[in-house]
Amino acid sequence: MVVTRAWTGLAARLPAGGGLRDEDRKRRHRLLTLLLAGGIPLLTMVGALQNGGLDAAWFLSVVLVLPCVIAASVMPGRRLASVLVALGFVALCGGFVAVSHGLTEAHFAYFVVVAALALYRDWAPFGAFLAGTVLHHSVLGALLSDRTYGHHSAQAHPLKWALLHGLAVLAAATFQVISWRLTEIEEKRAQVNLDESQAQMTLAFDETPVPMVMWSPDGRLLRANDAYFAWMRLSRPLPADFRIEDLPITAEPGEENIFGEELATGDAVTLTRAYRRTDDGSRIWVEIHSNGLRDADGRLRLIFLHCLDVTGPMEHRAELQRQVRVDSLTGLLSRRGFEDDLVALLGRSGGPVGVIYLDVDRFKAINDGAGHAAGDDVLRGVADRLGVIAPAGSLIGRLGGDEFVVGVPGPMEIAAEVARSVVDAFGMPLPVAGNMSRIAVSVGVAGADRPDLAEQRCWPPTPRCTPRRRPAATGWPSSTSRCGWP
Repeated sequence: MVVTRAWTGLAARLPAGGGLRDEDRKRRHRLLTLLLAGGIPLLTMVGALQNGGLDAAWFLSVVLVLPCVIAASVMPGRRLASVLVALGFVALCGGFVAVSHGLTEAHFAYFVVVAALALYRDWAPFGAFLAGTVLHHSVLGALLSDRTYGHHSAQAHPLKWALLHGLAVLAAATFQVISWRLTEIEEKRAQVNLDESQAQMTLAFDETPVPMVMWSPDGRLLRANDAYFAWMRLSRPLPADFRIEDLPITAEPGEENIFGEELATGDAVTLTRAYRRTDDGSRIWVEIHSNGLRDADGRLRLIFLHCLDVTGPMEHRAELQRQVRVDSLTGLLSRRGFEDDLVALLGRSGGPVGVIYLDVDRFKAINDGAGHAAGDDVLRGVADRLGVIAPAGSLIGRLGGDEFVVGVPGPMEIAAEVARSVVDAFGMPLPVAGNMSRIAVSVGVAGADRPDLAEQRCWPPTPRCTPRRRPAATGWPSSTSRCGWP
């Protein structure tokens, strides 16, 4: 029982071995195999210099080392291949000792190799080399003592010196074992910290209700949380080569792709974009917060996005803007909408715009006498008739009450012709409260130019043309004129 406990305690303090990833183990195995193969020409050079030629000791060493190199290079197994490398090094080190006739300095090769084999972090090749070292020194020391030891005492007592050499190599190996064990402890501690960090990241990433996703720089999906799957209406599992182009959304017209150059850079970006769902055609607005993860060399490794669906607020904002720009009764532009669009029209056309003013005569009497419903019918009827008369590209608005306005691109002559058509059109009765009623209107025409090209105009010139100025802050050109129409 005591022995068992002691052994268990000792085993707990020794390195467990293994723990290397396959790619790391393969890299180390390839390095040690190349070192073993490179020892053959070095042994050949030493043998030729020591003996003036190559002898049987050299030949036997090469015959033993070369198969180990070949087998270790082609063998698929992990542990056996490393043991063959260790045995090959035993033969190689023994060859150096033999061709040097037991020179003490030739034994130093064992200390170099025991440190190299610690790269495997595996007891099998490590133990095989230690056992092979003791076996070489004891057996060959007894059979070929002059080729194994370079002094008389060792040649006379080969087993004693085999044990001493084995203990020396073991002492050198002890520090490798300690370093190996400390490395395992540090890696275990690092793994615990990594597992904790990953658990925290999983909790923060996967369990959050905010849609989050990670994309590779070339647009491959790396990771997405449940909220993103639900929001994008994706089903698990996705194909391994799922790309951003496979998302069930499309970019709005004018956008090159749904990824966008701003996001592809990996810089910290916050932007709002509109998309169309491909399943039902609905439009969604997304506020995207993007950031990139780069490696130590500055190469972009992934792009992290978290997305906020702001469709509701954006639609509400658009509705508020529409209500500000559009008259709720007639559907025409409001005063604010007409002023904004007139400024934009002047900027686009680069020329004058004729502005036709219209108000309904005796509207207050209609409104008071027949009721507000009849008054609303009159206003809607005027709006409909103006929509039919106004040329394509014109602006039609209701300034308020019974006042309407039409903006017609082009010289004043065009606006004058449209104004005549308006007067003629209202010679026909309008449907009001279920009856056809004649409505009289007053019409005036003025010219609007950009502020830098403003020029007072009135068509046709009459004594009643009375220019007046409006503040530039209203969005109107810096000057307008109002004219009566005969």
